Amino acid sequence: MADTSYQLEGNAAELYEKHTVPTGARPAAERLLEHVALYPTDRVLDAACGTGIVVRLIAQNETPVASVIGLDLNESMLAVARSVEPSTNFPISWQRGDLCALPFSDAQFEVVLCNHGFQFVPDKPVALREIKRVLTVGGRLNFSVWSAEAPMMLAIANSVRRHIGEDLVKSVLAPFSYRDAPTIENLLADTGFHEISIKNIGLSRHFPASPNVGLDVIERSAYAKEVAAASEAARTAIASEVFEAMQPYRQGEELVEPLRNFVVQATR
Repeated sequence: MADTSYQLEGNAAELYEKHTVPTGARPAAERLLEHVALYPTDRVLDAACGTGIVVRLIAQNETPVASVIGLDLNESMLAVARSVEPSTNFPISWQRGDLCALPFSDAQFEVVLCNHGFQFVPDKPVALREIKRVLTVGGRLNFSVWSAEAPMMLAIANSVRRHIGEDLVKSVLAPFSYRDAPTIENLLADTGFHEISIKNIGLSRHFPASPNVGLDVIERSAYAKEVAAASEAARTAIASEVFEAMQPYRQGEELVEPLRNFVVQATR
């Protein structure tokens, strides 16, 4: 992702691709791309690309573009992205880099996409200035961020607060830290973007109705190491409390979690 402090460890990237992409990142990316017009001459930057789901969807949809570069701060994410790179009729490359110091020349892209990465950027004004710099005049920025806290993550945060401590709660809820539409719009306008559009879109995420579903979600997170270091009693309590908190969303053998998502568009 985009924040220097957001570093995955161990096999978290592989778990993210296996579990989080199908249930969360892919549905959000699909909603994002539904609102993005891409053209054969577009050079596209997929910023905070993770394991590359946006790029794969562009290829799957047979969308004609000139090229796509996937950028992410985590080399482990890029390694997975390379391993599942789709066959395309346009060139794809993967590059490690930070949204606050983009390793590209001015006006290099017609389109910048970012699917649920912008909320992790530590200095959003700097990142937006960088995005504006690498966009052509008239270039388009399209990104998605969660517009409401997810029930599963609220349940995990509440249980982590009780059994590990308040310090870790910020990490749990970090994905939902940028969910105020006026703040987003004002920052884009202050940076010089125009034709700003913010749509609030609903989607759902499906989990197996497993007693360990909370720990499974934690295992593929940036705070997995801290929870793994907790006592067995604490981990058992977290699993039990999260599973109980998610019962209102149970549909048979699945937990179906309602989510809200901003799709943000702006023009340079």
